[in-house]
Amino acid sequence: MRLVNHIQKFEHFVNVVEAGSISKGSVKSFITQPQMTKIIKQLEEATSQILLVRSKDGVKPTQQGFLLYKHAKNIINSTNLLDLELQNQNISQGGHISIGTYDSIARYFFPDFLKYINKVAPLLKISITTNKSHIIQEQLRIAELDMAIIVDPKKIEGITTEEIYTDHFQLYSPNSQSITDIPERLIYFNDLGENKNIFFSQNNFNEFAKCDNIETVKALTEQGLGYGLLPTKVAREGLLQNKLKKYSSKLETLNEVEHKICFCMKSNDKKVETLFLRKEISRYLKIWSNS
Repeated sequence: MRLVNHIQKFEHFVNVVEAGSISKGSVKSFITQPQMTKIIKQLEEATSQILLVRSKDGVKPTQQGFLLYKHAKNIINSTNLLDLELQNQNISQGGHISIGTYDSIARYFFPDFLKYINKVAPLLKISITTNKSHIIQEQLRIAELDMAIIVDPKKIEGITTEEIYTDHFQLYSPNSQSITDIPERLIYFNDLGENKNIFFSQNNFNEFAKCDNIETVKALTEQGLGYGLLPTKVAREGLLQNKLKKYSSKLETLNEVEHKICFCMKSNDKKVETLFLRKEISRYLKIWSNS
């Protein structure tokens, strides 16, 4: 049977790869583990390739598995995009909206989202500003921005906040080096707020690298300069490309530390284009976070 006849199984395969576990992928797909194992076997038979390498720590894609993952991911994302476009064929919103966000969301979320908006609402013009979340929120408060996608915003009178999804921090090490060769250095994002107390009370690092944004944490960790604290969505690309691996022995309760991604806008802003964009950002970001 040709691979095209197994497209409905792609989302299950993607869930397993991203979870790093057949059992966890099964939970995300709402099927049993034996069903998931059967699906993986069917995909391997259809491709005549070994797609996953199994170990005591879970599963990782082979080179062929990663190739299938990338194409499966593109098919899933394109289908989601088509679904959204079909629902919004007659949108005629115009105007100009300025959005503030932080570097990781700007890099991983906005490229596809802006392409989508250009298709369904070509008259709507969007400007993007990146900065730290607290600075973006202040720019929103003083009306320099129309809306924001930021992390853990503070409650401010006159600002409506909607939590879109919650990520969690994990500790990662470079995949290219053995543990003995990695410096005992913690690489972390400068703007951790109260979470710093949890991080620093659980470790015995004697060196630290404090970075201004999460992307720098990721880059330094991949280059083998220490252990990086990263949200799982930011680290996902590095994991799948075998540049990073999870390292949990030093910080055991990081899953208790939430990284809340929220949408913010002025409560009294009732412009049609603003309300439209709020709905589309919320819907698209939820799809993106679950993909």
